[in-house]
Amino acid sequence: MVELVTVMVLLGILSAIAIPRMLSDPGMAGPGFRADIVTALRYAQKSAVGHRRVVWATVNNNSVTLLIAANNPAATNAAGNCIGVPLATPDGAAFTSTKAATNFTAAAPLVLFFQPNGEITTDCAGVNLASNSITVSAAAQNEAAITIIGVSGRVD
Repeated sequence: MVELVTVMVLLGILSAIAIPRMLSDPGMAGPGFRADIVTALRYAQKSAVGHRRVVWATVNNNSVTLLIAANNPAATNAAGNCIGVPLATPDGAAFTSTKAATNFTAAAPLVLFFQPNGEITTDCAGVNLASNSITVSAAAQNEAAITIIGVSGRVD
């Protein structure tokens, strides 16, 4: 019984002091945001194929947002841009990931279009295949680049 109380006290101390300190560490922000980007891009690709509609991801230096075309084929405005609505997550909320408290740089086309056939393109019409990498960095720490292969829809 004494051991149980001791373990519970130690867990309480860790949860009050150590865990918040670890989560606010800027060194953890880079891997966390990189994982968010990879997850968002993979979710966009699976959603495009599953819904048979164009899904596009907007990747900024501190956020990722996903939109889906309301119809198939995707409607465009006068400027040729896709018209869409926020892509919902399984719980019904719009998909977005924001890491505003950290300093990131992303070098890539900021908008990637995931076609219903599984390809990743740089335009809504699906003409120009994407073949890029996104580099995410936080503080002085560089993460591995995220590789995008448009013809196969692969995101690493």
